[in-house]
This record gives sequence, structure tokens and C-alpha cells, in this order.
Amino acid sequence: MAKGLDLGLPSYMGRGIITGITADGLPADIYFAEGRSPPSRRRMLRPCPDEGMVRMDANSETTVDQMRATGGNPDLLLYDAMMGDTDGILVVSNGFQTNCDAVWEGGHGVKLVGSERGKGIYHRIKEGMPMYQALHDGLRQAGSEVDDLRTARIAAARDYDRYPNIVNIGIVIRPRNCTGKGAMEADDVRVDDGISSLKRGEFVVYATYGVHNPPYHAGLPPNISPLNGYTKIINLDATTPDQLVQEVWEGLPKEILVGVAAAMRDASLPKGFRFASKNVKE
Repeated sequence: MAKGLDLGLPSYMGRGIITGITADGLPADIYFAEGRSPPSRRRMLRPCPDEGMVRMDANSETTVDQMRATGGNPDLLLYDAMMGDTDGILVVSNGFQTNCDAVWEGGHGVKLVGSERGKGIYHRIKEGMPMYQALHDGLRQAGSEVDDLRTARIAAARDYDRYPNIVNIGIVIRPRNCTGKGAMEADDVRVDDGISSLKRGEFVVYATYGVHNPPYHAGLPPNISPLNGYTKIINLDATTPDQLVQEVWEGLPKEILVGVAAAMRDASLPKGFRFASKNVKE
């Protein structure tokens, strides 16, 4: 098992971003997805290196119509999980807030509710907005997911060339209040000031349902005032995208795992990033 990935939870973290510095001192970002429902598990993380991204796509055995027929919502299930470019910018997220394209371009032509081309986190950064503000405004626009739990949306952004050791992470969540009636408060957006103190081999795990116990989905969420209520530092030995994927894969429960993807800077490639992935269903 990968070091540090035994988080002592009742197994379900949802979707997660793992961001940090490899053992040989290079920046790297990882995304993983877990799923409990059949539509969630009929997906895969598909690298598209010529486009500089990793898409959360329907797997080769599933159509969007089949996803809908089993209660799945393509607006929440299909998205660009990673998006990078030759300038060294990389954005990772668990939803269409990555780039907010008006039509998800994974081959299915799915219209994404609330999306607006050019207004996602990635596009805001490319237009010159500071990463902190781009994360805040992009997550505010997307809002918490429109499922019954109002699942959190999470995102991370890094400039691999100018500030390789600094990562901004953010969350938008709609917490329940404490009246005992399960009522929901307004969406709350939190973005950190930039994580910059990580050592070699250290990574921050950041998940939609938190890395605390009990997890968010099991009851009332904790007070999210400290952003680190959703984060945990772990150590990884891997130094390449393929190795990172494998190490994280080995540390996650297979019965609910959908897939793992990793990205590292490679200026020799057309879009500037090298991706790797591994999925339960290819």
C-alpha cells in the first residue's frame, strides 16, 4: 500500500486531488475518482495529451443515454479533470469548473448546466487573473453540485514554470446547519493562500468528502472554517506520472475506485504535460 494513504476513513472520499513535490523534487498533480452508484462506476479517466487534458469520460462500454437511464447526471459525471498548456499552467478539478466549456467536448456533445465558455478556472488564469481569484470566482460560478448532498466541488491550480512549488487549492460546499432538520445553508467558497512548504515526497490529499472521520457524506460536515479540514499530508515515493498513478492506485479501495490520473511537466510534448492513468473500466 502507498505510504500514508491509509486515512482511517470508512473508505469513501469521493473525488480527490493529490498535489505536491516528488521524491526527486519535481512538481506533480494527481486526480482520483471513487464511485458508489452504477453510473459513477461506468466511467474512466482518459488522457488526451494532444489537447493537454485528462477527461472524465464514459467508458467504452457505456453511452450517455445508458448513464441517464440508470439515474446518472452527465452534467456532474462528465468533465475535464485536468487541463494544462505549454505555458506550464495546470488546473485540476472534479467538475466543469475546470474550464466551463458550454458543451463538454468528450465526444458526446453534452450541454453542461450553468457552464459558460471562457469562464472556467483555467480560462480566468490565462486571461491574467491571479490563481487565488480564478479559483474563487470559478468555484463560486459553478457552485456546489446539484445532487441531494450538495457535494463539494474542489480544484487546484499551479504555474509549473514560474512557481512550481506553490499550489492553490479551493472548495465550494453548501454545509448543513445544525438545527437537526438537515437544512442547507448558502454555498461557501474557500481558497487557501498557496501551499509552499512541502518537502520532497510530500503531497496534500484533498477530497470532496474530506479526509476526516466521520466523512462529510455520513452526516453533518465539520466546521470548514479551517481549509485543512479537507486536507491531509502524505508521502509518496514515485517520481514519474506512471509511478504516481500506480502508487496511489495501490493505496485506494478497489471496490469503489473508478480511476487515477497523474500529470507532470514535460516541455518536449506539444501541450507541455505528460499524463498517465489507470482505470477499473477502460
